[in-house]
Formats: sequence, structure tokens, C-alpha cells
Amino acid sequence: MADKKRVAIVGAGVAGLVSIKSCLEEDGLEPTSFERHDKLGGVWNYSPELRPGQSTAIYNSIVSNDSKEMMTFSDFPYPKETPPFMPHPMVLRHIQNYAEHFKLEKHIRFNTDVIDVQRNNDGKYWKLQIKDKDGKRSTEEFDYVMICTSAFNKEFTPSYPGMETFKGTKIHANEYREPSNFRREKVLVVGKPPEAFSQTSIIF
Repeated sequence: MADKKRVAIVGAGVAGLVSIKSCLEEDGLEPTSFERHDKLGGVWNYSPELRPGQSTAIYNSIVSNDSKEMMTFSDFPYPKETPPFMPHPMVLRHIQNYAEHFKLEKHIRFNTDVIDVQRNNDGKYWKLQIKDKDGKRSTEEFDYVMICTSAFNKEFTPSYPGMETFKGTKIHANEYREPSNFRREKVLVVGKPPEAFSQTSIIF
């Protein structure tokens, strides 16, 4: 049998995990997932503080806005007793159970950041420059690359006249975790819809 083709999978959230599994189901593919954090789960991996490099995060009281029927894995459904809309710990636990059931975690390198992806000189392979938790950099070659890092990986902060002189607290929604810091405060939420819907910023 010919040597297996190496597949680099960037990210170990839901998309990364199903990509690992799909590769394992195909003859001749050897997947390696690179996860910059210490746990799998992607955006559902909640932490009280924003982790370094984390550009999409959830807050502590979040409940899924998609039903369990829409969010489930086709080959690993949620238990029947699961509520229709789930708090984030329940979603994360199901993702972890999925990875455990299909033995996916052994294909993940945690605390490893992919900082550059390029074709090599002859165009036959992909060169990945990676950095471990100690900051050590190395380069590895793969036959294929799958990018599974979410569609939302860059924060957008609008600019309005007077923001530079505003003396209150200003944070991006990505930094929000708990409501306790805002009790008895007046809060203004400024949002900008996707470009496909509107060119105008809106204030709620």
C-alpha cells in the first residue's frame, strides 16, 4: 500500500473534529489537527478570560440559538432528554463525547498555533510553520490542508465621533463574559450588521 497522504487540519472545533473523522474514514489519509488552545471544542470551549489569540468567544449565560436537531452530528445524535436549546456546557460535553466515541483526540496537537501556510517551491506540498506553547517554531510538510477556524476570526470595532473622549468602559462583545460588572450601569450596545444586509451602522 502506498504511503498515506498527510492532511493538516487547522482547528479542533466542530468543523475540525468532523474533518478528522472524515479523513479517518477514507483509505490513504492521515490527519493531524492543530489546536492553539489546550482543549477541543472551538467556540464552545468557554473560559472566564479571553484566551490569547481567541477572536470568537461565548459568554457564560449563552444558550444555543439553533435547536439540537439542527446542531446534532448525523452519526452521533443528542440524547432524547436533551432540551431543544442547550446551555453551552451541554453543547461542549456532547462535542467532547463525540471526539471520545470516535477516538479523535489522539490526532490533535494541542497548544500548537499555525502561523503560516504556503506551497513549497515545487508546488507539491504545503508548508506549515507552527509554534508550540513554549514559542518554539518548526516547519512541517503536508499533502493537503483543511482550514477549520470559524468564519468569524476578526473583530470589528466601529468608530464614532466622541469615542476617544468617552470616559466609561468600552469593550468589544468578544470580551463580554459576565453581567456583574455592568449592574446598575447604563449600557449602550452598538452593532453593525453584515454588509450583505446594510451599509449603515445601527445602535440598539
